[in-house]
Amino acid sequence: SISLMPFTSYSFEVLVDTIEGEGDLSMPRLFTTLQAAPSSPKNITASVLSYSSLLVSWSPPTCSNGKILGYTVTYTPSRGIPSSPYNTSNTTLLLQNLLNNTEYSIFVCAFTAVGCSLNIATNATTFPGPTQKPTVLYFRVSTATNVENHQNDAAVSQFQDEVY
Repeated sequence: SISLMPFTSYSFEVLVDTIEGEGDLSMPRLFTTLQAAPSSPKNITASVLSYSSLLVSWSPPTCSNGKILGYTVTYTPSRGIPSSPYNTSNTTLLLQNLLNNTEYSIFVCAFTAVGCSLNIATNATTFPGPTQKPTVLYFRVSTATNVENHQNDAAVSQFQDEVY
């Protein structure tokens, strides 16, 4: 048995061999095997760009086994459900509107008209989100029963309460 590679061109010639001897070689015949699913993409990386975005990149598969039509990318936050698949013909994809300070598992497969490769995967964690200016509360005791509440040096309210 002969193993043939998918989506590869081959040439063959036929020779008849009988007890009376060999015949003439036929004219070469050319054929191409059918496409198959490709091997997996390689060299996947995820670069953290901000608290809500990652840039994912990869290299094409070593064995295309046909015409690569594109790539399918999915990602899953560590505490959540998988994204809908994204199809792209590029070898990079910008993931945006992500949760801050969250680890994501990212999966990429290549596909031909026949099927999809096995996924390759990587993980990346978005940066912590922007911090808000902390609320600073100041209390000033003006009398034994009157406490003024000041927030960020601005008087917010006055209330009567017991001082402990």
